[in-house]
Amino acid sequence: MESREAAIQGFLNASQMMKDSESTEELKEALDIFKEVETILPEVPALYYNQAVIYQTLRNWENALKRIEEALQLDPNNIKYLKLKFSCLQHLDMVNKAIETAEIIQQLSYDPDMMINVGFLYLKQDNLEQATQTFEQLLHEGSNEGIVYFTLGILKYQGNELSEAEQLIREALSQEYQTDQSIQILAAIYDRQDEVRRAIELLQDQQDLSDSNLYMLARMYKRNAQYIRAESTIDVLLTKEKSPKYLNFKANVLRESENYQEAINVYDQVLEQEGENLTAIKGKALSLVELGKHDEANELFEKGERINRGEDETPKFDNFIQGLDVIN
Repeated sequence: MESREAAIQGFLNASQMMKDSESTEELKEALDIFKEVETILPEVPALYYNQAVIYQTLRNWENALKRIEEALQLDPNNIKYLKLKFSCLQHLDMVNKAIETAEIIQQLSYDPDMMINVGFLYLKQDNLEQATQTFEQLLHEGSNEGIVYFTLGILKYQGNELSEAEQLIREALSQEYQTDQSIQILAAIYDRQDEVRRAIELLQDQQDLSDSNLYMLARMYKRNAQYIRAESTIDVLLTKEKSPKYLNFKANVLRESENYQEAINVYDQVLEQEGENLTAIKGKALSLVELGKHDEANELFEKGERINRGEDETPKFDNFIQGLDVIN
């Protein structure tokens, strides 16, 4: 490829090949042509952009970023190029640079979808304040996306701004966005407001509850001391999966309803699966205390403390003997 005319034709052919490609081999062939054309037409930014797109398709994010940055050196305000750079930075987990790139894009042309991505990048950094501000700005700018209401609702819930959280989650529900999770969060909001009956009514009104919301309903029954309903609800889940989580919950319900021996039997099922399950060890020990079997209980308490000391410098078994609230 010796002339500019041949290079231009090569560029056009490779562009069409890239568009029509049905295999990795065809993409790589187009890439080779672009690289050859580049030696003749190094001033054409689309050459580097097209190569970046091919690398993006091949999931080679490092080379995609390198090529798109070369395109931006020639055309720094091209929004299409900037968006591809943003995507590369996201995939390479270069969060700060991705946010900086998004800010440049917003200065050139406001893009609500880009701002949503920025909000999630802040969440990835655990920067809840900036994430909240970003999603609030989206609403201020007129966004009506369910994902914005939903995410901001969760952030408000985490910040204990429960009235705002409820309003936002209800708006997400009105758009049928993440209905299952929205129902669960709304029930959690009611629970935190000590409106357990309201949470129960919300969950009971739903048809075909998911497993996660069925578990939430069982928890609400337990919170409301409706132990028979709590047990029957968790039994539905146990027919699907006899997991330590569900078994521990059932055992805790039995213990709180003073069915201590039955609780011990279920805790033993957990310990058959996970011999060092701290929740089951504690629950069984507390049940043994209620049955007057103090020696057996003390052995379990000591075992739990040994396990806890050996697992982590930061105890996961705080207040092992004090209080029952650590058991869900």
